[in-house]
Amino acid sequence: MRWIEEIERDGWLSFVLAQRAHNVDRMVVTTGGARCMRAVKDNSAIPPRMR
Repeated sequence: MRWIEEIERDGWLSFVLAQRAHNVDRMVVTTGGARCMRAVKDNSAIPPRMR
């Protein structure tokens, strides 16, 4: 899961994982998860205050 490592360098994903660790696998498999991954790689969907 290379994308998780890439995103986690930004530091915010570790917070998401801590809060929703049980939902992450399901999110990743869904189409919504893939769409979210693309938005995240862009950094366009992440509000600055979330970092």
